[in-house]
Amino acid sequence: MPDQSPEELQAQLEAMQQQVTELQRQLGARQNADVSGSGAVAQDGGKAAGAFGVVADTIHGDVYTGRPPRNVDEALAIYRRVFAASCQHLPLRG
Repeated sequence: MPDQSPEELQAQLEAMQQQVTELQRQLGARQNADVSGSGAVAQDGGKAAGAFGVVADTIHGDVYTGRPPRNVDEALAIYRRVFAASCQHLPLRG
């Protein structure tokens, strides 16, 4: 294999770096996060709560402890989930 000039090697390196960037984009390269103290990090659609926190969209009995709804439709959907959860043990015998 003949010796390559520094310019040729640099061009090959740049082409390979572009390929790596494209492959990472295709794979949806994950992001990393470091936490110190009592905080929490959620990634990829996960949920997290720090010290004394409550995980969003959690229903405990008939109490909704998630984030406030953004609009009326979301509030109604939350209400329905809470109502259904609180009534799931009602006997429906005639």
